[in-house]
Amino acid sequence: MKVSKLKKFDDAERLRMPEARAEYLNIVVADGDPAEVHDALNLVARAQCRQASWRDQRGA
Repeated sequence: MKVSKLKKFDDAERLRMPEARAEYLNIVVADGDPAEVHDALNLVARAQCRQASWRDQRGA
């Protein structure tokens, strides 16, 4: 299989549940690296937007 045919990996897909997002943020904040916290907040925001979009498509 060619690499170009592989689905692009997105970490936001792994954070579908609010509990998973909270746990991920707790781990990153505990580490204390401001750059990692910034990246984690962006990732969680993307995951939340996807979740909201998915709910809207379902009509919930």
